[in-house]
Amino acid sequence: MAAIMAAYTGVTLTFQVRDEGAVRRQLEVLIKGINRVLVQRPAAAGGDPPQFRKKDGPRTEYVLEFPPGSIPDGPQGMLSPTIALDNEQLSISATSAAAEKALALVASPADKRWSATDAYVRVAERIPRNLMMLVITDPRETMPAVIESLPAIVQALNTQMAQARGGRDGPEFNLRVDPQKLPRADQLRPLLFPASTSLTVDAQGIQILQREAVPSLTSPTTSGFLVGLLLPATQSAREAARRAQCTNNIKQIMLAMHNYHSANNSFPRDITDKDGKPLLSWRVAILPYIEQAELYNKFKLDEPWDSPHNKELLKEMPTSFNCPTRAKPEPFTTTYRGFVGAGAMFETGQDIGIASVTDGTSNTIAVTEASEAVPWTKPADLPFDPQAQPSLYGAGSSHPGGFNCGFADGSVRFIKNSISAVVFKALITRNGREVINADAF
Repeated sequence: MAAIMAAYTGVTLTFQVRDEGAVRRQLEVLIKGINRVLVQRPAAAGGDPPQFRKKDGPRTEYVLEFPPGSIPDGPQGMLSPTIALDNEQLSISATSAAAEKALALVASPADKRWSATDAYVRVAERIPRNLMMLVITDPRETMPAVIESLPAIVQALNTQMAQARGGRDGPEFNLRVDPQKLPRADQLRPLLFPASTSLTVDAQGIQILQREAVPSLTSPTTSGFLVGLLLPATQSAREAARRAQCTNNIKQIMLAMHNYHSANNSFPRDITDKDGKPLLSWRVAILPYIEQAELYNKFKLDEPWDSPHNKELLKEMPTSFNCPTRAKPEPFTTTYRGFVGAGAMFETGQDIGIASVTDGTSNTIAVTEASEAVPWTKPADLPFDPQAQPSLYGAGSSHPGGFNCGFADGSVRFIKNSISAVVFKALITRNGREVINADAF
């Protein structure tokens, strides 16, 4: 029913053309092709098929004429699909009157701008800047006529459904409309107003602004309600994808650490000067093992991370050092950090190999997400003091409920925020001789 009503409401599309003569010639070829197709289709009630006829007049205009009885009598007077070309404007409409009205909006070939009057003033007030597309519909005349014609439309549908059954057995299905309950055209018309849909595009994305004359599932109110219902599920799906990307980032880091170990017989550590003072993070040291050897070679390894030369390389941070869940992150910072301190996987000035991880590589954290981000080249890991009160020691993330950790065996696991502080401390130490049950985390 909605499709039938839409067909009878005078829907009109208009296009500005650059070469009216060329469009006119192509239009003539197109109409001939459409008519050939229509002739090949079965005609209604054995009569002539519908055909596009060219109207006499100063403009190029083709109107689709229907044979008698092919559509309900009530809407037949309204439905007259029309293609018209005039004043460098091409109009395609469900009715001849709508096509003529659309072309009349262009005052002259030199003025292609539409001026809002009467009820359209409110529409014009809502048109945003950076407009890419504008759709305006005015159901004030056509919609009341369609409502009044519903009994005739329903009767025609029932006849077509009966013919489609072809006398076969089965339950009959008839649509029914009570004419007494239908509002009159003069009652409906004051309640309707022109509707509009505008589309804008800018650097922030695409925005659709809609104002409908008749409520539907696409109206802003209904859409807002549906978005409210679906938003939690959508956000959950997006966060799952972001968390999976974060997991993949840490997997790449752990693979690089193991490849570094294979080449150097120890896990990477901060790059230091001859006196043992940290200059650059271990994240710089693993660059050649995450396909960033060219970036690694740009660093001056005997200068600190914030030297004039090295600081310029901050902007070349690899994407694998950034968690996609972070909200408005500071540029060129990372939350992928290690723990540094006695018994942790990072100890200043010490080379630590797999043989030093006596608690087991599957029970020892090498890299974690941290609550606070640091410049990715800065040697600033999370301080770990085995004598301090057990805690998360700065670990955390923007993921709901917990954070990702890369373990010394190369695996990545999601640690809940509710983990026991004692258990978490045991996971940080590589040689604390703690016995940890896998169910504990």
